[in-house]
Amino acid sequence: MRVGLFTTCLVDGLFPDAGRATVALLERLGQPVESPLEQTCCGQMHTNSGYFEVELVRRYVDVFSCYDAVVVPSGSCAGSIRHQHPMVARAAGDEALAQRAEAVAAQTYELSQFVVDVLGTDQVRAYFPHSVTYHPTCHSMRLLGVGDGRCGSCETCAGSVWSSCRAGMSAAGLRHVLELVRVGGVHGPRRLEVVIAE
Repeated sequence: MRVGLFTTCLVDGLFPDAGRATVALLERLGQPVESPLEQTCCGQMHTNSGYFEVELVRRYVDVFSCYDAVVVPSGSCAGSIRHQHPMVARAAGDEALAQRAEAVAAQTYELSQFVVDVLGTDQVRAYFPHSVTYHPTCHSMRLLGVGDGRCGSCETCAGSVWSSCRAGMSAAGLRHVLELVRVGGVHGPRRLEVVIAE
């Protein structure tokens, strides 16, 4: 399977270690990955601000249509590609591009979706000896349907202690979890679960 990595502009510019870690993870799982130099931004920030940049959609489609799958280490960017790209193309009156965007979007996966749903594993064979709080993002839950069902794959990192922020959590609930983490409430050989009623 030929897999392309859509690095995202934020990973490229601010968090390049996340891109490198994505490649390392996929290669450890036996999946070679390519990162085409021609890629740019998905256009999510533009679209969310009301500026429909059809050329960013066209660039994404042109660059990634040759891959069997595209992996994105960002739920919001993957959600934008899947849900906004066809809309932006149609708003520009380009139905052919909208159909191409839908085809490429159907092959675009947020990283955990790709690992669990495409590669068929929740065993990432990793070690991380620290406390971790997992927060399923709004875009991953609402646009991609990921939620914290993927958290199990993260929990297979040996040495980790996991806390999970559940769907429907309020900002106050999240602040509570972050405060517990800050003061060391997540430590030792136990797992802290914070569940906020919806």
